[in-house]
Amino acid sequence: SEMHEAMEKHKIPIAKNYISDLVAFTRSAISNEITDPKAKLQIENLTREVLEKI
Repeated sequence: SEMHEAMEKHKIPIAKNYISDLVAFTRSAISNEITDPKAKLQIENLTREVLEKI
Protein backbone atom coordinates (compact mmCIF):
# COMPACT_ATOMS: atom_id res chain seq x y z
CA SER A 1 0.00 0.00 0.00
CA GLU A 2 0.99 3.62 -0.31
CA MET A 3 1.35 3.92 3.46
CA HIS A 4 3.75 0.97 3.66
CA GLU A 5 5.83 2.36 0.81
CA ALA A 6 6.13 5.74 2.54
CA MET A 7 7.10 4.13 5.83
CA GLU A 8 9.74 1.97 4.17
CA LYS A 9 11.09 4.98 2.25
CA HIS A 10 11.58 6.89 5.51
CA LYS A 11 12.90 3.78 7.31
CA ILE A 12 10.00 3.67 9.76
CA PRO A 13 9.68 0.11 11.09
CA ILE A 14 6.45 -1.73 10.31
CA ALA A 15 5.06 -4.17 12.86
CA LYS A 16 4.91 -7.81 11.81
CA ASN A 17 1.79 -8.32 13.93
CA TYR A 18 -1.43 -6.44 13.42
CA ILE A 19 -4.95 -6.17 14.74
CA SER A 20 -7.64 -7.19 12.27
CA ASP A 21 -11.15 -5.77 12.15
CA LEU A 22 -12.81 -8.39 14.32
CA VAL A 23 -16.29 -7.98 15.77
CA ALA A 24 -14.76 -9.19 19.05
CA PHE A 25 -13.03 -5.84 19.51
CA THR A 26 -16.30 -3.94 19.14
CA ARG A 27 -17.98 -6.27 21.62
CA SER A 28 -15.08 -5.88 24.05
CA ALA A 29 -15.94 -2.20 24.48
CA ILE A 30 -19.37 -3.24 25.76
CA SER A 31 -18.30 -6.19 27.91
CA ASN A 32 -14.93 -4.80 29.11
CA GLU A 33 -13.13 -7.97 28.02
CA ILE A 34 -12.01 -9.85 24.94
CA THR A 35 -13.42 -13.36 24.91
CA ASP A 36 -12.51 -14.39 21.35
CA PRO A 37 -9.26 -16.44 21.44
CA LYS A 38 -8.15 -15.15 18.02
CA ALA A 39 -8.63 -11.53 19.11
CA LYS A 40 -6.75 -12.15 22.37
CA LEU A 41 -3.85 -13.69 20.47
CA GLN A 42 -3.64 -10.70 18.12
CA ILE A 43 -3.47 -8.29 21.07
CA GLU A 44 -0.89 -10.42 22.89
CA ASN A 45 1.33 -10.77 19.81
CA LEU A 46 1.26 -7.07 18.97
CA THR A 47 1.89 -6.12 22.61
CA ARG A 48 4.85 -8.49 22.80
CA GLU A 49 6.31 -7.10 19.57
CA VAL A 50 5.96 -3.48 20.72
CA LEU A 51 7.48 -4.21 24.14
CA GLU A 52 10.48 -5.88 22.48
CA LYS A 53 11.12 -2.67 20.52
CA ILE A 54 11.12 -0.29 23.48
